[in-house]
Amino acid sequence: MKKLFFILILFGLLNNAIVFGDIIYLRNGRMIEGEIVEQTNEFVKINCLSLGMYAKYKKSAIAKIVLETAKSETNKNSPDGLKSGVEQPASREVLKSQIIKQEGYLLYLPQGLVAGKVYPLIVAFDPGANAQAMINFWKPIADEKKLIVYASKKFRNGQNDWFKSEEKMIEAVIKSYPVNRKRIITTGISGGGMGAHMVAYYRPDLVLAVISTVGRINPFFKTDPKAKQDYPQSKIAVFLSGTNDFNAAEMRKDQQFLSQLYWQTKWLEFKGGHEMAPQELYKQALSWIEQYW
Repeated sequence: MKKLFFILILFGLLNNAIVFGDIIYLRNGRMIEGEIVEQTNEFVKINCLSLGMYAKYKKSAIAKIVLETAKSETNKNSPDGLKSGVEQPASREVLKSQIIKQEGYLLYLPQGLVAGKVYPLIVAFDPGANAQAMINFWKPIADEKKLIVYASKKFRNGQNDWFKSEEKMIEAVIKSYPVNRKRIITTGISGGGMGAHMVAYYRPDLVLAVISTVGRINPFFKTDPKAKQDYPQSKIAVFLSGTNDFNAAEMRKDQQFLSQLYWQTKWLEFKGGHEMAPQELYKQALSWIEQYW
């Protein structure tokens, strides 16, 4: 009897322990718990803990995805009045940091994101499509500022057919992850800065601000009469330029051009040439942008 008694106690303790796992909330009301092992733009594959098998669910059937969720059973005497024996999501579900690898992009989720909240999204472009370099650079800033970072594998200097596929991927990320649609910032270095300006031009409904490092606006948008007339107004732009950068003069003209369109603009300069600025300047740029949120 004593042995049985201790087994029952142990079972009760385990039953009330914290359980870690990913959760998929379906639109039909079902909740699937397990470990998400694959995500695409079309489906999510999960190792279902309760079923002991893998299952795929279409993104269109999913209402919400919560990664690495902590859950616990609530005591019947709890102050919030929840019934004993009914599992409820923890009030603060913290995501672990991770890099999501997809065919066209890398996505970095910093540790400490809380389920139910939405966060700013950095959309980063490298002129050589080096998404990993962008993630590595922005990772410590994202950890401190709690930003989600999207880095393109598709954008590359000299390619003109990148925008439509990039647009679809960015939209998919916004729908699948806790992104604040009102706080999306495009950024890039050199030709990647030009790409960041282009996304702001074509999707002003999504982009709040641009942070361009030694990258100018494509001259077409400032010289073509229709493009110039259609250029979005009242956005935010930060220009980061090396003291010896060959694009500096044109970037100054870009700043003036945007200021005439009621953009809020800021110029930040660093010692150097055609390269990334010190990370502290990006933190300074973000802090300045935050005042307009």
